[in-house]
Amino acid sequence: MNLKYIFCLFIICMIGDSCFPQSKKTVLKNKIKSVIENVTLFENGKEVTYKESYILYNKEGQVLTETKYNKDGSIKKQETFQYATGRNMTEKIIYHQADEDQKKGIENKRTTFKYNLDNDKTEEVEYDSNSKVIQKVIYAYNNKGEKNSEIYYDGEGKLKKKVNYTYNSKSLKTKRETYLVDNTLESIKKYTYEFH
Repeated sequence: MNLKYIFCLFIICMIGDSCFPQSKKTVLKNKIKSVIENVTLFENGKEVTYKESYILYNKEGQVLTETKYNKDGSIKKQETFQYATGRNMTEKIIYHQADEDQKKGIENKRTTFKYNLDNDKTEEVEYDSNSKVIQKVIYAYNNKGEKNSEIYYDGEGKLKKKVNYTYNSKSLKTKRETYLVDNTLESIKKYTYEFH
């Protein structure tokens, strides 16, 4: 690898991180429908340009599709999203294409989401490429709208673990307890806050 090539990659990464992806507010303000990111590499004294990514937005400024490409134009990874009435995400599908750098098979998956009347996520189900359930997570909330538990199940509906949350009077999370299948405490995380 020559020095120009490394410098070019550095510049691309810096530019990509500073302006990509666009915020929902920016997309709405400028009425952006899609964004294409082209990359030019300098290899052996020649310029090589290819489309690296494509993002398609809906009228609410939410990402509908995000596609990453290999140099040869083939799809490396694609994520598609669906929303309920333009608000909460209801489905996410991830498609990976194996390339020469990846020795193992790539697992493509789809995730569906459900929400309560307060727009709090109540369920998340992850499926493999054959629509078989990989994992299901159920979320519960207290009367203040604070998430107080997450219950994880495997693809066969068997309990994997449970996570409980505790909050203080200011609705700040103070503790996260994770329990194993047999209700054995696996870990505790405590949160401490400092104020100005």
